[in-house]
Amino acid sequence: INEYIKKHQAVPRKIWGFDSFSGLPLEEKDIPIIKEWSPGEYNSQAVLNTTGVQDSIDQIMRSSNSPCPCEMIPGFFADSLTPSLKSEKDMRPACFIDVDVDLYISTIQLFDFIITNDLLAPTTIVNFDDWGGVEEYAGGESKAFKEIVEKYNLSYKELYGTNPDRVADPYGVVHVKKVFAIKQNKDQ
Repeated sequence: INEYIKKHQAVPRKIWGFDSFSGLPLEEKDIPIIKEWSPGEYNSQAVLNTTGVQDSIDQIMRSSNSPCPCEMIPGFFADSLTPSLKSEKDMRPACFIDVDVDLYISTIQLFDFIITNDLLAPTTIVNFDDWGGVEEYAGGESKAFKEIVEKYNLSYKELYGTNPDRVADPYGVVHVKKVFAIKQNKDQ
């Protein structure tokens, strides 16, 4: 995100981070996943060797090197993305959204929150970190994005995408990135 800010000379008012700090939630029934997307995987507390959620947040914030204020919102999206969160935190439309949630259910919950709370800017850049993993549009972030585009009448333009045949990371996961400029077509 710091690289995006520098490259595009963006001046965000605030960077919001959302994480359960307990690993991934349970995926929706009948949606395919890879074993690395099982409930509890990517537990920040285990990875950072911290003693709790706040300890994990404190460690991340100390190492962020961000040029602007940051705030972390802990919890699974089903619990943390509340109807009052936008007003409580004075959130404004996002110029850049980094989606690194892997799962279909998490991507759906995230975009339902963003769109129903009018948090898309006229053209928001969205980076999907794990577009791959399962067959495209069968599960994960790609299936959720396709459904969200239809549900909310979004226009989008793909700006960047990595090769889905690239080599896997040390854990065996192939990270396919997709970057889109998206906007909501409210007048249609």
